[in-house]
Amino acid sequence: MYRRKLLLAGGASLAVTVAGCSDNGDNGDGDDEAPADDGNGDTDESTPEEEASAEFPGFDLEAFEEAFDEVGLDSGGLNRANGRINLDYNSPSSSESDLGDELEDVGFALGDAVEDIDEFSSEFDLIEGLIDADDGSLWEYDIEVDLIAEYVNEEIDADEYADGVRESLEELDF
Repeated sequence: MYRRKLLLAGGASLAVTVAGCSDNGDNGDGDDEAPADDGNGDTDESTPEEEASAEFPGFDLEAFEEAFDEVGLDSGGLNRANGRINLDYNSPSSSESDLGDELEDVGFALGDAVEDIDEFSSEFDLIEGLIDADDGSLWEYDIEVDLIAEYVNEEIDADEYADGVRESLEELDF
């Protein structure tokens, strides 16, 4: 019935489980490993912003999250796998028109958060996700990174970009 949603949830659960098992931090003797020292007394600890930047090269994750919050949608955040970014979210809307308007806002938030389109497009080719609408319907979208590149490089205008983003919206039938 909701196979894709179930698979996504199962995959996320597996990732959390595996991530929790891969930490070798405590070996039971109470002496946890300290951060690496580079010889100058500085430790090699990265900030969450640096880690996010490494996970999404060429993309300002913090700026995107702020813009996404302004749209007023509820999401579990961005995830990456196999050259794709996944962004699922819940929508208070249910009409195709309203969902399209929201997706346009999400598309502009994505495009505006790209800092280096060459670096971003060398890592990713597609942004995809599911939208859980207020009436219980499920929608999917996939925004080609090439479309984002055309917008960022000003090869297309905002209206053409919005049309391309909106065209990717499709209701799932069960």
